[in-house]
Amino acid sequence: MVDKRTEVANISFAWVGAIYKPITQSHTQMITRNQSLSYLILLLLSVATLSADTIKLKDGSVLEGKVIKETQESIDFEYNITKSIKDIKTIKRSDIQVIDKEEADEVALEEIKLLLPTASLLNAEDYDKIIAGKPAAFMREFKDSKLKSSVQDVIDQLLAEKEKVEAQSVKINGKWITQEEAQKDPYNHNALILVTKMRASIENRQYLQALIQFEELEKNFEFSMAYSQSIKPVLGTLPKYGARLIQYKRNHPLRISQRTKDLKSMEASDRAQTEEAFQARQKRFEQLVTEAKELKKRWTPVSEWNLPSISENLEMVTKETERLEQIDLEKLSAVAKMIAGAFQDLAENKLTSAQAKLENAKSNGATGDIIVKISEQIDTGKKAARAAALENAETNEDTDTPDEDQDLETKDEKNTDTQNTKAKADERDSKASPNNQSPTSNETSEVESKGISFQLLISILAGVLLIVTLVAKFVIKSPEDDTE
Repeated sequence: MVDKRTEVANISFAWVGAIYKPITQSHTQMITRNQSLSYLILLLLSVATLSADTIKLKDGSVLEGKVIKETQESIDFEYNITKSIKDIKTIKRSDIQVIDKEEADEVALEEIKLLLPTASLLNAEDYDKIIAGKPAAFMREFKDSKLKSSVQDVIDQLLAEKEKVEAQSVKINGKWITQEEAQKDPYNHNALILVTKMRASIENRQYLQALIQFEELEKNFEFSMAYSQSIKPVLGTLPKYGARLIQYKRNHPLRISQRTKDLKSMEASDRAQTEEAFQARQKRFEQLVTEAKELKKRWTPVSEWNLPSISENLEMVTKETERLEQIDLEKLSAVAKMIAGAFQDLAENKLTSAQAKLENAKSNGATGDIIVKISEQIDTGKKAARAAALENAETNEDTDTPDEDQDLETKDEKNTDTQNTKAKADERDSKASPNNQSPTSNETSEVESKGISFQLLISILAGVLLIVTLVAKFVIKSPEDDTE
């Protein structure tokens, strides 16, 4: 017979391979079938047993639980002493005042209501499985129940959420994020998905898986809001994982000893098969450890049967705790806000503001692919803006040309009208002239008359000047003339 503890170890080995599959950045691809199924299983297991019946005794006390057995004289009643401790009590009917039995459909409805609100990161298949579970069973078993409409309301809400998932939306911590919203800042969006998975792993006490997810988060989304907010939860997880590893280490000799005893108690054929299967699993485990080390993974797989793997992870718990405690969370959070702000500005086409936030983030230590990506997006946006401006300028020039032509045509029309008006006026003047002369002849005569008057004026002035000269000559005599 195969050791049960060996089977438990085998289960732990099975998920190790899935852990090391690369995590894609698309929020639709990051939700794997195995992970989302685990959410569904945990959800169904979390449904507590409901108190279906209530008995009120004549002394005034009230018991809540479930009727197990009934006779004419008494009732066997199972009730809760505490949340985890139950007891069965036989009660005489003569001591009972009222028995209030909750109908089976009411109990089923209360369990169905616990399906809401749904967990984060469910996919369409998860919703189908939830609907096909208790809600579908209720509709089959209680066809005439008055509570069917309440169950249908739950089904309708599940279907509505499924439609959102099929439209590429994702639910995280009760909030729906559409594909359009995710595309504005895919960096922080994908980081949020990964940290949500990490937190779920911590809640489920899957500490190694949570630490591996944190390592992936730090590698790909170091300057995201989610990473800066995940350091404290991880610092709280490390001592819990360390305590588990210490327990593994303590139990290791006992585990080896027990396995040896179990093998001896087996038949030779069973012992050989068990040992062969165990060695094959151990070999596969060692291959996974080797692969993790070649990829320079911080965290490697652990087996309770492999003492070196336990010791290596214990050392890593100490190193990682010291490293994370030295991180300046305030500065890291400030840089993360700058990066998120740059993405927001890019979505709103505020390129100058995005550039300023990017430079600020770089000056505070932000490096890596995300800086290159934001820079490329800013450059692309600037090129698009210049191209749009050039296109607008060309469009305006094309629009202005017809207006100039129209202005020229208007001026030509005005000049033509002026010439026509002048021609009509000249024609009227020509008809009005006594000698029927043309305007050109009249203008010439007028000029000639003006020319004769000017010549006459010059002649008069010359004559006056001559007379003055002669008078001066006779009136003003020289001394020599007087002597003579």
